[in-house]
Amino acid sequence: KNPWAARDDYIDVILDRSQESIERYLARHRTHALSADERSRILKLMELQRHALLMYTSCGWFFDDISGIETIQILQYAGRTVQLGEELFGRDNIESDFLGILQTAASNDPKIGNGRDLYMKFVRPAMIDGHKAVGHYAVSSLFQDYPEQSELYSYIVDREYSKMSTSGLNRLAVGRCRIKSKMTWDSSHVEYAVVHLGDHNISGGVRDCKDQNPAQESFREMIRSFEKG
Repeated sequence: KNPWAARDDYIDVILDRSQESIERYLARHRTHALSADERSRILKLMELQRHALLMYTSCGWFFDDISGIETIQILQYAGRTVQLGEELFGRDNIESDFLGILQTAASNDPKIGNGRDLYMKFVRPAMIDGHKAVGHYAVSSLFQDYPEQSELYSYIVDREYSKMSTSGLNRLAVGRCRIKSKMTWDSSHVEYAVVHLGDHNISGGVRDCKDQNPAQESFREMIRSFEKG
């Protein structure tokens, strides 16, 4: 009804991210019954606004070098704003344009470089999405048992299928799950496979599911190959 009032009222969601709180917020500001995609889009837009405001946190601007921990933090807020902007608006040049600006911000220490260097070193690696969250879930599932539904930081993972195979000291985990962001309610169905070959040797992959049925034949083929060594 009023975008700026909705932006300001989003503080109620930040203070209470329960489903009931979010439903009350959406009901208060919507103009019509919302689809699941519209709900997620609204929450993404509000999160974009939140991080755009956090980007101007004052402590990041008090100091005389772009490499300080305070400035790195506000660059991370900016990075999340960029990430959401590209998702929402289907543009892939927001980050590249931003990096062009950052490249002109030189550190006082020549060894550090410029704002672009810092962004690539500290901001980009810290960005998380559903695939990275499932990758974390898959690797950790080799070493711990998860319930059917589990919370993984800012994500909820609903396991739909999983299989573990062991051959000597080696282990293989394959599965399918639904990953949902607690922040934006964005969700997707994802398949994963990860193999542990002892020591620190872990390899794996994650991909979106294009149909509603787990790729169990692909999983069985992986397991057969794995068990044959």
